[in-house]
Amino acid sequence: MIYKEMKNIVKEFISLRRGGALSLLPAGPVGRFAPSPTGPLHFGSIVAAVGSYLSARHGGGRWLLRIEDVDVPRSVPGAADGILRTLERFGFEWDGPVVWQSARTPAYEEAFARLRADGRVFGCACTRKEMADSMLARDGTRRYPGTCRSGLPPGRAARAWRLRVEPGVVAFDDAVQGQSRKISLPMSGILCCCAPTACLPTSWRWWWMTPRRG
Repeated sequence: MIYKEMKNIVKEFISLRRGGALSLLPAGPVGRFAPSPTGPLHFGSIVAAVGSYLSARHGGGRWLLRIEDVDVPRSVPGAADGILRTLERFGFEWDGPVVWQSARTPAYEEAFARLRADGRVFGCACTRKEMADSMLARDGTRRYPGTCRSGLPPGRAARAWRLRVEPGVVAFDDAVQGQSRKISLPMSGILCCCAPTACLPTSWRWWWMTPRRG
């Protein structure tokens, strides 16, 4: 029943857009959906796609689709095609061609080279065990202690690269959740790639503090 309702909502928006009721403005917002081809599209992903799609279309913007096929060991053959067919059955229409993340490696390498040249990243030699022994953040996750921020320990080689984060507060306003704030400590460094010689997309783990609402 829920799947049917979401499908109808998407189709109604498409009908309004084709009829001119929703204009597509070049300067409008850009929504993006980026599923991983590790299996069939599950319910949570469809909910995220609906929210992203309606938000972008409501503002007269574009909706882009990208396949996150960089986790090769977990990727399932044929899953990407299945995801595209599922989105089509739900009535989604994306703008432009589907982008495959694995085809964008040169773009990431170029951006990573600029970060290195500007001193915005540093090599990190810490192992998983060493990270597991580091201090806890308020949310219970392990916080990077800044071991390699000022240089690699003698005799150690970089296992990954971290983004050099300056101390302070980073904040932004979310249309739904309100303001989100991140407290960046002097020793912090966000993991930005998984290999010492190449830049690869990965998950970035930040410690976010969301103010309580009365």
